[in-house]
Amino acid sequence: MKIGLLEFNESIWPSLERTRAFYLDTITKRFDTCAVTTSNNGEINVTPDAIVNFMGNAGWELTTHPDCPLIFGIHGGTILNQAFLRTHLGKLRPSDMLIVNCQSDIDILNSMFADNAPTLCHLPLPVDDTCFRPMSKQQVRKQLGLQEDDVVVGFVSRLLPQKNLHRYLDLLVQLKKQLFPRKVKGIVIGKYWIDYPVLDYQTGNYPNYIQQLIEKLGLKNDLLYFPANLSNDDLATCYNAMDLFIHPTNSIDENFGYAPVEAMACGTPVLGAAYGGLKDTVISGTTGFLMPTWVTDAGIRMDTFAAMQFATGLLTDKALKESMSAAALRHAAGYSRETCADILCTAITKAVEGYNEDVPAINASLLPVPAISSQEEYLPEIDIPWKYYKEQVRYYVSNADNKPDEETLVYTSVPVVQLSADRVQLDDPAWPAVYPTDALTQTIISYCQTPIKIKTLLDSCDTDLPRITVLINAGLLSYSHEKV
Repeated sequence: MKIGLLEFNESIWPSLERTRAFYLDTITKRFDTCAVTTSNNGEINVTPDAIVNFMGNAGWELTTHPDCPLIFGIHGGTILNQAFLRTHLGKLRPSDMLIVNCQSDIDILNSMFADNAPTLCHLPLPVDDTCFRPMSKQQVRKQLGLQEDDVVVGFVSRLLPQKNLHRYLDLLVQLKKQLFPRKVKGIVIGKYWIDYPVLDYQTGNYPNYIQQLIEKLGLKNDLLYFPANLSNDDLATCYNAMDLFIHPTNSIDENFGYAPVEAMACGTPVLGAAYGGLKDTVISGTTGFLMPTWVTDAGIRMDTFAAMQFATGLLTDKALKESMSAAALRHAAGYSRETCADILCTAITKAVEGYNEDVPAINASLLPVPAISSQEEYLPEIDIPWKYYKEQVRYYVSNADNKPDEETLVYTSVPVVQLSADRVQLDDPAWPAVYPTDALTQTIISYCQTPIKIKTLLDSCDTDLPRITVLINAGLLSYSHEKV
């Protein structure tokens, strides 16, 4: 069979370029291929047995459906490109296919189709096990200038507010206090992206913010920083030097996440946000821990208190760390190139074999667009605001509803800055929300500087559970079902 390749252009995004290379290498090795181009009037130059549109609009905007199945890669588009998808999904047929990288995307797409939906394929992405594999911790730490008995926690990502480097630094400084007198070191690998266009509240100022935060927290001598252009071998050296890899992402299109799987392939447990692709790749309680996440009127929140409970427990329990390391290795083996290539090629083959040009063309039908829920405008005004993404993000978070009870712990989501007598702001570049406050809210904030049980809070000030729930849903307070 001959597979047509459409819109396989190089990407400026490292993770997407890596995915493109995997698609291209796999398809060209397993199938006969040809390049597909489109004319100015939306017609294709050739009709193969199937067309794979990796990214871009060309396949979506064809004037007529070709006499073969269309296969589209959906790379976080269910969140970022909702309007575009809704415009074009109705052109697809049941014989067509959408390839996604996480269960959350499948759930979103299933919620959009009423009938005659295209086939959905869940494709995990591969990690190079010739590079990302266990190494001698003593050797790699010596290579990096670290002591064998140091506690080392790492962060690897694009350096954007939504990737939450600032929350990683907060966790690092808390670990220094909890584990004293042991030395705690951090490894940060990444590149600042100051022009990232999605929810760009404070993206341009982020490098300055991080440098000031490092100074404020006294972490200048506790961090090793490496740029994003490390070779895979050097990156694997860093993963192997870590006792724990921390990935507290709030990036709304986190549809897979290579870094957590790479870390696990090196035997390093992962502490991540229970969000999007991480809900599939990290087995909470086995290969690491996932912080519960939820949607609020002012962005995504996560249970950082539970994160600290897990991190301190893991880093002080050698047997637990060894058990999770072994489990991480076993689990990461399922992300081999061969395994992922088989899934991709099987999906393409099924699309071709299942296509019957004699069957009448029936297009997919879509359900109505959900209404955007009303909300207070706590976040700064930007071109495409948080409320545009909010309903779809509900499929990516782990907690569908926020239902605290009197035994639940509550605490301020991040440090709070007092702007005036009746206004506070979250010190959070990802979600710099501003809240109007009255005297009671100010009192509640004062009690919640550290985690406090709701029952104790109710006994301490003139409030009630519905009022606390309102503050959680607004994003001012976070909550945890963990015990102090």
